[in-house]
Amino acid sequence: MFRLFFGEFSSFKRKNPQKFKERLEYFFGRYIPLLKLHRMPLLDYLNGAAFLPLNGPTYLNVVSLSSELLEEFPVIQKVLILYQDKVLYYTISRRDLPSLFRYLTQSLLPMTIGDELDYQSRSTHGRFLRGPSDITTDAPLVGDDALPTVHIYNYDEKEDTEELVKYQMMVYRSLNATVCMFTTQDVTRRLMRNIDGYLGSELSKVASQIGDW
Repeated sequence: MFRLFFGEFSSFKRKNPQKFKERLEYFFGRYIPLLKLHRMPLLDYLNGAAFLPLNGPTYLNVVSLSSELLEEFPVIQKVLILYQDKVLYYTISRRDLPSLFRYLTQSLLPMTIGDELDYQSRSTHGRFLRGPSDITTDAPLVGDDALPTVHIYNYDEKEDTEELVKYQMMVYRSLNATVCMFTTQDVTRRLMRNIDGYLGSELSKVASQIGDW
């Protein structure tokens, strides 16, 4: 989990040993208590991601949503799609799936459930869970409006290896379905508005179909 947010130990330690030590104390001092190991068997934390089995037509709709999203917005380089706390589809490296899945299902989504229930009582349209609360302006995404960043693996075809790369992460949710989008390129509020306009209708259709299945 540390690697997901801060990168590899070796490169971090080499750049600034003192900051590396402080970051370790900061991160694990807060992360370990959240695991609540005294309440749950350790093996539960070593498992990978849980998948939701779907019938053929429904799964094809999920794949089509992902393909069309990537085609419509080439700036998006990788995606991870969930329904409730189960994985539907992903294009990220399998090495990153367990840590991202754990972060989303045990941290991000539970923290936003209250806001989500309030939002859904007023609208069936989806929303971004992180980043700016107002995407109607064109102000730069800095400070509290900045998107979260994660370090995930990117496959290098020429070298046939995977390297750790820093990505910005956009998380969009509608009707129990969550789409995580990853990019190394610049993200603007205008781009987020366009993605919101697209996923606001398309994701809700897929989510409704899964909910009715």
